[in-house]
Amino acid sequence: MSRKVISTHGGGSVEVDTSDEACLEFGFRAGDKIIFDGRQNGVVEGVGHPPCHISTEVLWVIIEPNDGAVWLSKNFCKLLKKVE
Repeated sequence: MSRKVISTHGGGSVEVDTSDEACLEFGFRAGDKIIFDGRQNGVVEGVGHPPCHISTEVLWVIIEPNDGAVWLSKNFCKLLKKVE
């Protein structure tokens, strides 16, 4: 398991799992370039827990302009498209 600490949009930090095993559960790999909602570029950071009291893991992504990572549930990952 590969891990790193990232800064969040809310000003905090979170540890994410960057392994293929964790990220592929969401359909992506850490470092994948993505387009969010058809119009915003970003990059996948990894999988971790959100800062709120949700026990399920979420995908953390940085959306440009980079002012910290935001999290997406598996349902919202449908809005992401990988850039080849």
